[in-house]
Amino acid sequence: MLVVVAYVLDAPGIERRRAQLGHVELSPELTFDFRPVRAGVEATNDYHDHLFKNVAVFEAACEAQNEGYSAVCIDTVGDSAVEPLRSVLDIPVIATGRSAYLLALTLGRRFSILTYRPWLWEAHAQLAEYGLADKCASVRAIEAEPNVVDLMEGKEGDLFPRFVAAAEQCIEDGADTIVLHSTTLHQVAEHVTAALGIPVVNPGPYSYKLAETMLGLGLSHSHIAYPRSARPQLRMAHTMIDSVATDS
Repeated sequence: MLVVVAYVLDAPGIERRRAQLGHVELSPELTFDFRPVRAGVEATNDYHDHLFKNVAVFEAACEAQNEGYSAVCIDTVGDSAVEPLRSVLDIPVIATGRSAYLLALTLGRRFSILTYRPWLWEAHAQLAEYGLADKCASVRAIEAEPNVVDLMEGKEGDLFPRFVAAAEQCIEDGADTIVLHSTTLHQVAEHVTAALGIPVVNPGPYSYKLAETMLGLGLSHSHIAYPRSARPQLRMAHTMIDSVATDS
């Protein structure tokens, strides 16, 4: 499995993402490579950032099939580059965010989303794009700046109670299930679950399990929905990222 991390991270940063594997039971026959993008944005706080994150994620995974990978998981609930990757790959490309929302609807009737304040726009945009706004009881955010590198390390005592309080508000809003709107929140999932006693969808670990399930069923995305590219511009993508990565 190839897990594409949507930010430029060093080895410790990648290990914090790899820690998501500890939240799920997977076949011992599966191996996971966590690959950061080679150039990109520091956070996804607007549509400008979203555009360049898409380009960086596409470049990082567009040749995954030729590299021998069996599936691609996108390590962001923003589902960066899922559609274009599905146009150039036959192996499963997992849309982590959309999959998390749909899992929530198999566990309950109405879900709420937990996130950071700067990412509210993306959660609302996804609900509109995926046609799920009427299934979402609320989108709640805490007033804090997300840290895509260190995640919650050293701030657990401050952040964990704030996310629990926000989740309690979600229940008051009518939610029976919670979706964490970022793979950077994986460290708080078990804490919120224990505090509230309702299902909490941890998107990253679920994406790995979903990829395993799709491979076991012999399924991948439909090329009617995602037509194959007649002229894949993979070299162009690599050249674009090469120029920026070199400059940095």
